[in-house]
Amino acid sequence: MKVFNRLVIVLLSMAAVGCSAIEPYIPENIPFINPEAEATAVVVEEEENNVPQELPTPFGTKWIDPTAAAQIVTTPTAVPRTFPCLSPLTVENGILEMVMYELVWRQTEEVQILETRGGPISFKAPVTFPGGVRQVMIIHNAPLPAEFTLPEFYEPGHTLILDPAMNMWEVRNPAGDLRAQHMSDPFEDVRGLVPNLDVLTVERQFGPEGGMLVRATNAEPDDGKYIWTFEGVELYLGDQRFANRTLADGNTLNLVYDQDGQPTDYEGTVIKQAETFTWSFDDAANIPFSIKTYTSASEGDSTVDFPTAQFQTLWQQMMQTCR
Repeated sequence: MKVFNRLVIVLLSMAAVGCSAIEPYIPENIPFINPEAEATAVVVEEEENNVPQELPTPFGTKWIDPTAAAQIVTTPTAVPRTFPCLSPLTVENGILEMVMYELVWRQTEEVQILETRGGPISFKAPVTFPGGVRQVMIIHNAPLPAEFTLPEFYEPGHTLILDPAMNMWEVRNPAGDLRAQHMSDPFEDVRGLVPNLDVLTVERQFGPEGGMLVRATNAEPDDGKYIWTFEGVELYLGDQRFANRTLADGNTLNLVYDQDGQPTDYEGTVIKQAETFTWSFDDAANIPFSIKTYTSASEGDSTVDFPTAQFQTLWQQMMQTCR
């Protein structure tokens, strides 16, 4: 800000022969300011105004020195759009509250937090996970998991339906076609048997061109020690029953049972690798599936049937009401 000296100079008329010296007149109560000192003050004031201050900024964020901000590591948070259902969803075993969230995934990030009505969920994926917009439909019927690893086939535009009470989920593409179904089973509920008969997860994947596979994952790999005549893992798929049975000598049989419960050799594809058992099928069908383990002496672990009809009902009702 400029300050001007007010200087009143009174010129007195002199005689025609000449002019006398002119004395400046400075009015009272107006201080004299040295122009050089004023220029210095202006420069100092401008330098002080350029120093970053903790001043309010849009949205209430705080100004941070960029050199300091580079050293700060934060976990990104996805800001979702929500699409509450217009009315509670009625299914066979009760009434459920469902909300559809929009998950905007940013590629190269490994963790993003989705804020939901039931609290935050930390979604995890590898840095190569494709970016894009996806939908997450959550049944708010139980506490949500703190973390959730996104499956690789959960592509942009796809929808994840999550039921935390049943520890189950499924993924569908925009057309409503199934891509995968998954359920978890409690740890150490194997009736005192060995850990390699303790089922942890069961997942069914559907190929984009048809076909499907079912994979069971147990707590530990087979240790090669057998104290029973045999032990095995069975897959129930609709009204069909398949088994991977290991004998006391270490030999393995792949079996399929007929309607009377009599086993015969199964010629299809079955892969046993470490703690996983995988069955592959050329035809795909959205029918219930489950896993059971056993020995020649007793039953082991078992899962419930995946409720395919209930998830199908949820999908149809959500497409009508959660928009």
